[in-house]
Amino acid sequence: MKSRPAAGPGNDVETDRLRRMLVVLASIVGAAAALHLADHVVRGELVDDHNLIPEWNHSGWPFRPEVTPFTPSLVIPLVFLGGVVLTQRRRLWARFWLIWSIIAGGVVVAVHVLPGPRTETMGVIYRSYDRGGVGPLAGAIAVLIVVVIIVGLAGLISLALRARRRSGRW
Repeated sequence: MKSRPAAGPGNDVETDRLRRMLVVLASIVGAAAALHLADHVVRGELVDDHNLIPEWNHSGWPFRPEVTPFTPSLVIPLVFLGGVVLTQRRRLWARFWLIWSIIAGGVVVAVHVLPGPRTETMGVIYRSYDRGGVGPLAGAIAVLIVVVIIVGLAGLISLALRARRRSGRW
């Protein structure tokens, strides 16, 4: 028979539920981030192989010779993984997820939404697959992955604030 956790801030049934929710949502967003980074590599190859617009290639080292903003972004899924493990072990809590989700969300919005010459819009993602000979379904899936990341990060921000309110601690 499982014993109930002791009462107190950060150690009740609702807080445990919020912890599980953080872990599940962060796992989904982290997996989507890893898929999106793989998508960068695939689209980079499509751009090169099908002579598409070179600015659509958002890959970089170690898959291309040059270091690009893609290169340091390879740590993003690892940060999610570490956060998930440490949250599960009760070492991280709402503050980590709030700060990390705001930072990651800012990067995603800057790269995929704000106008600029190198913006990787949803249209660029979609057209890379469609014009690269893979087809519209692959492009739609790649766009959906970005949407999952954006919605998931917004959800993590909301969940982190709720966890803070409920537990009384960051």
